[in-house]
Amino acid sequence: MFRFTDMSNSEEQIAQHVLEIRLEMGLTQEQFAAKLGVSFPTVNRWENRKTKPSPLAIQKLQKLLSALKKKKSTSQDNVEDIKASDAPQNKKNANKATV
Repeated sequence: MFRFTDMSNSEEQIAQHVLEIRLEMGLTQEQFAAKLGVSFPTVNRWENRKTKPSPLAIQKLQKLLSALKKKKSTSQDNVEDIKASDAPQNKKNANKATV
């Protein structure tokens, strides 16, 4: 699992993960910057490997990444629950539904 707090990560790795998180959230660089409390040029410099995020920004990115993974996991569980609940319980109920 990628961790922003791992200082051995290269600028290229960090830039790629910032971009992936932003795109997965469906946000523009401006929207993503606002969510993190930084400026648009800051996000742009991260994604273009000009600078690395500050320690505070890294903490915020890590929280966003955790929340995104949790949301993804929860939505996947909900999809599986829906599929299971849509299945007919027995043949009697299945026949009643088609009548």
